[in-house]
Amino acid sequence: LTRTCLANNLAARCSKEDSIVDSAGVSKYVSGRDQRKSSASGANASNQAKQVRVRFRLQYRCHSRQMLAVAGSMAPLGWSFLSIARNPLNWTEGDWWTIELNFPEGARIEYKYVVLEDQNWTKQDDEAAEGLVPLYRPSGDVTEPVTEAIVRKMAIVAWQPGPNLVYTVPSQGEAAGESPGATGETFVDEDKVTVIPITEKLDFYDTT
Repeated sequence: LTRTCLANNLAARCSKEDSIVDSAGVSKYVSGRDQRKSSASGANASNQAKQVRVRFRLQYRCHSRQMLAVAGSMAPLGWSFLSIARNPLNWTEGDWWTIELNFPEGARIEYKYVVLEDQNWTKQDDEAAEGLVPLYRPSGDVTEPVTEAIVRKMAIVAWQPGPNLVYTVPSQGEAAGESPGATGETFVDEDKVTVIPITEKLDFYDTT
């Protein structure tokens, strides 16, 4: 009776599993759950491979101790202060601010620009000159923002007015073609192999 029960249990178990053959030609069983996990991993790898690099760009004039960052609904963006601090924009001549981030093609992103300000900007060695700082960034003052310094020294003083901006990431084919925003540029990912097309999203910071 015991052997019969064991045989029945083994048959029932095998009926729920699929037989596969490994590289050595040995047949083995893999559960349906493992197969689903394997399929999901393959799908995720496929989705991760289809990335588009989005260059967010806008013109905005702010005080010399202020800077722009971007918040949003999808990684690598986020709505927390730490997420915002990790995504500062780079300032260039003409008060242009840019940041480039990778997103899956077809992703729908809600985002908004944020003004950050150095909280120690009025503290100076010369008390008589306290508060007297350049009103705007001087020509050539291009510095790379550092997340650690932003977290330690800066705070959010303004969110972009109005509703969240919405952007749908184009496909790789669209980003590499002649669609609006296509730059014809590419970016080599961290693996030094994957080439990602760059598309540009030009925005306007409405202060009204």
